[in-house]
Amino acid sequence: MPFTSDRKMMSTLEADHDHDDAPVVVAKGAPGVVLARCTQLQVGPATLDLDAPMRTHILAEVGALADAALRTLAVAYRPLDPGESPTAHVGLEQRLIYVGTVGIIDPPRAEVGQAIRQAQAAGIRVVMITGDHPRTVLRIAADLGIVRAGSAAQPPPRALTGTELDALAARGEPALAEAVRATRVFARAAQRFNCFNPRSETRSAWHGLFANPWLWATVGLSVVLQVAVVHLEFLNQAFGTAPLSPAQWGVCVAMASGVLWFGEPRKWVLRTYARRPARLGSSRAVGPAR
Repeated sequence: MPFTSDRKMMSTLEADHDHDDAPVVVAKGAPGVVLARCTQLQVGPATLDLDAPMRTHILAEVGALADAALRTLAVAYRPLDPGESPTAHVGLEQRLIYVGTVGIIDPPRAEVGQAIRQAQAAGIRVVMITGDHPRTVLRIAADLGIVRAGSAAQPPPRALTGTELDALAARGEPALAEAVRATRVFARAAQRFNCFNPRSETRSAWHGLFANPWLWATVGLSVVLQVAVVHLEFLNQAFGTAPLSPAQWGVCVAMASGVLWFGEPRKWVLRTYARRPARLGSSRAVGPAR
């Protein structure tokens, strides 16, 4: 069961060598997501029921790790029930046993802070977009000078998550645009073809498609680097990759661009729906002169 940006977790089926190779599902992912699928907690050799106070305690520990700029990863497992099919994915990731939370340090390179300061001095607004925990990225952003830590006179900065952006988009483009202008840190964000969609919730991605040359330069550089990693032999050895055939590249492009093609009909519906009240209102306003 692979990791996706929507699921925020992944699971594999393993053989438990300590129990006659009995099948066991092992899961890892975002602590909040994994914890929601757990009903028990592993404490040493004992397995305890996972009650509300313990859940609160675990989430507080996750928050403390995130505040220390650590990326957090939860681990859980569950032995399969007798007669339970390991190929029936439905239900396998439920009733898990929470093992613990891993804190991973991945500090920015030393030159990143200086580069950000130089960009800010040149009048460039630096924004941080990542898939990590909001509190982790806020700490890193504060250390790099992207945001300022809160004080008594100033509220603490906040990070907008992908879920919150979706909710703002549902309220309309003005609300989304205002939030994006006021925010410098975006967390739990996902992916490349979709970079053309967020420019507007209702306007077609084809409108002004080439208006931002820097966006195209970034996309082009990213594509060149990905092709190099896949097709240059010394990079194959370094990253453990293998060349793709034209058909395989076609499948990759089709899947990656799907979000763009599916987004266009949705935008068309939103544009059509947004125009209807204005048309009805204008038709009521027009009448015979008296």
